[in-house]
Amino acid sequence: MSLSLETLKHKQICVLGLGKTGCAAVEFLKKNDVIVSIFDDNKELLEKVSKTYGVEKFTSQEIDLLFVSPGIPNNKVRQHHLIKSFSDKSIPIISDVEIFQAIHPNARYIGVTGTNGKSTTVALINHILTKNKKERVKLCGNIGMPVLSVEEADIYIVELSSFQIDLLKKPKLDISICINITPDHLDSYLNIDDYASSKARIFSDNSLNIISADYPLCKKIFSFLKYCIPMSTEKILHVGVSLIDGKLNINNCLGVKGQMVYDVPHNHSLLGKYNAENIMSAVCACIAMDVSIENILESIASFNGLPHRMELILHDKQNNVVFINDSKATNAVSTKAAFEAFKDQKIIWIAGGLCKDDGIETLKDYFNILEKVYLVGSSMDNFYLVLDEYGVTGIKSNTLENALQDISNSMFENCVVLLSPACASTDQWKNFEERGNFFKERVNDGFLS
Repeated sequence: MSLSLETLKHKQICVLGLGKTGCAAVEFLKKNDVIVSIFDDNKELLEKVSKTYGVEKFTSQEIDLLFVSPGIPNNKVRQHHLIKSFSDKSIPIISDVEIFQAIHPNARYIGVTGTNGKSTTVALINHILTKNKKERVKLCGNIGMPVLSVEEADIYIVELSSFQIDLLKKPKLDISICINITPDHLDSYLNIDDYASSKARIFSDNSLNIISADYPLCKKIFSFLKYCIPMSTEKILHVGVSLIDGKLNINNCLGVKGQMVYDVPHNHSLLGKYNAENIMSAVCACIAMDVSIENILESIASFNGLPHRMELILHDKQNNVVFINDSKATNAVSTKAAFEAFKDQKIIWIAGGLCKDDGIETLKDYFNILEKVYLVGSSMDNFYLVLDEYGVTGIKSNTLENALQDISNSMFENCVVLLSPACASTDQWKNFEERGNFFKERVNDGFLS
């Protein structure tokens, strides 16, 4: 089926899932006179959206298309009953990105996926292009801005989760980036290879493909692509882009014949190996968008970073204590990035919450830089046992508020107080933003005084 606004106006569409993406779709479709019904398993939310937008709740009426929001179970492990029911009737499934690209066929698209670093990467690309391109640039997607709610632009930078990619029949991107792949969302996929296959669908023969060469799963994907630019933070590639110890090497790709080496400016928001991956991804995308390497590097220096991602909150100069909000670190791999960034300093670590991976034992190589660990959330007891096994002092604070109070009662100097939970927040908080904002407010309110 060829999608356009005109064809949509002759269809009856059910929007399944009423989070940000679903509500943006309802608003967009209503505004364009498309017949819409809605469904969500949360009856309270369903009632609220129905009243807010004046749309009918789906019961059993006939529909032509099913709009599925990302996050609605739709894979080999779990599939929502409406998706299964309509699939059995051969009713097509559509998504917001698919509609969006159909109504903006002449725009250029940069798609970014990966287990960690997606939001920082798209924000950095957006920062560079906005500073250096005359064309209209818009950031959207999984970063929290549904594509159907953004203004018209010439270049769209789209953060894509595996769930969003799963909904795309065939991604149509000018530049496709996979920053990294490590275990995540394994409750929604058969195994890690199934998860990696989802990520790999971002690539096509018609896009400039960019992928890390440092991860086994990425290497496997790379071997199947006809043309791809590899990136590495571990070794200088003969063909590809490398960033090691602040030196950016571009070798035999992106219009460079031979080797070019550049110094990457220091930026506190972009420390560590994982941010090096974000920088390389942004460099590749922006060179491909005809921004000079000199302008790219200058723009990297002025990038402020995103909230809750190794965000500098306070530097207590009297005691030389730095407070870092890394609430977005919802798994051990993300926390490892923070440990890498601050590995030359002693760390007061606030950790715990709803554990969604193998826990913190994978971080044991960094335990020697931990001065003390304050544990919170439902993972507290388990994390305490792991730390105790390795001789690390753990304090069971239970809540973030208690952890900050416990820290304020101790005298620390020459260290980093790091909120990097390695866990999801939803056992005690609405989301990681709420958790991080509480940390910021308490620190900025002078809890140490």
